[in-house]
Amino acid sequence: MAKISDSINLEPKITTYNSRYSWATIAKKAGYSIEIIAEALGHEQGNSTTNIYLNKYDMDLIDKTNSDVVGKLFTDVKNT
Repeated sequence: MAKISDSINLEPKITTYNSRYSWATIAKKAGYSIEIIAEALGHEQGNSTTNIYLNKYDMDLIDKTNSDVVGKLFTDVKNT
């Protein structure tokens, strides 16, 4: 992220934290559940014992969520 910031002379520098926070915010505004956002970010949600009994979200859904969020980001940038 620092290399991208440097290459376009962006201040303040973009960090991994900024990227993950922005991704999560865009996903939430797009209507995705906190559970799918947490799963996509690699965070555990809820009680860890309960999580043992629950299946992980299908990676196809996580991939679709990621594609939608990135697509919305570029659409928003084009419209500004």
